[in-house]
Amino acid sequence: MIKALSSLENKPKAYLFFCFLMQTGARPQAILSMKKVNVNLSNGVLMVQGLKKGMTYQATISGKILDLLTVRLAKLENNHYIFHPDNPKTNPEKQISYQSMRNQIQPVLDKMFNSAIDTSDRIHKVTFYTIRHSFATHLAQNPAVSVFDIKNLMGHNSLKMTERYAKTSLQEGTKKAIEDLFGVESI
Repeated sequence: MIKALSSLENKPKAYLFFCFLMQTGARPQAILSMKKVNVNLSNGVLMVQGLKKGMTYQATISGKILDLLTVRLAKLENNHYIFHPDNPKTNPEKQISYQSMRNQIQPVLDKMFNSAIDTSDRIHKVTFYTIRHSFATHLAQNPAVSVFDIKNLMGHNSLKMTERYAKTSLQEGTKKAIEDLFGVESI
């Protein structure tokens, strides 16, 4: 994904959007609907509108992404969308369409990851949602990260959904703890 990101450096809006996808795990449409008012630059917190059940949750950003966002937000008013159309006329009070952002990024993903995959193969094709799934999976593989934190970061209503996205196996420490429950060896 880092190579795909570097391929977008000459497209600042697509680059920042891709960074948001990678660092927040938010749904693409939720990112597109974000306004300046949804960002707290002092602590790197984004208020993300959950698209399912309409609940709002927090995501965090840091480092270079926070720096890029700070520059972008300096030009906007609170009610302006972070991602707005530039053509034919810049209008920050209108969000850019999903299709427009997809048209900028998907060709990069197709070239890097999907060239040998049938275009109708929705299971193996790398898309915006692949980045969301990768976010959850990578966090779930880190034993220092709680599945409850992942649930909150993903904006899930249930832990069951988080487990489905993460699709990870039990850590060795967990396997050992289960085997050692009540002093009983594996049966």
